[in-house]
Amino acid sequence: MFVYGSLLYSFVWRYLIGRVPEMKIARIHGFRRYAVRDAFYPGLWYDKNTIVKGQFILGLSTEEIACIDRYEGTEYQKSLALVLVDGIEHKTMIYLRAPQDEEEWMEDWDEVRFAKEGRMRFTLD
Repeated sequence: MFVYGSLLYSFVWRYLIGRVPEMKIARIHGFRRYAVRDAFYPGLWYDKNTIVKGQFILGLSTEEIACIDRYEGTEYQKSLALVLVDGIEHKTMIYLRAPQDEEEWMEDWDEVRFAKEGRMRFTLD
């Protein structure tokens, strides 16, 4: 699984599945990460001129993948794509979300803001 937004953070994994899975730095070509309007999370959609840095997730059980599917919900569509990990291409699952309009598409997701504000949504302290 390739992740590029809230699932980059260990506190989100602990909240969702109770552990942090093995992760490797990965890149996906031909997609763009953007800020979803009125949300703290990003979307990912096709853009042939862009590369997105994220994480390649290893060792998830069937139950854990089902949990992530529920977390991503119906506004995301699961798809397969090639990601580059340590110079090797891997075919893996990604979650795509089409932008609602040009304005949303042009807004970059703010990782720093999510790291600060998003944490409150996933922790009790």
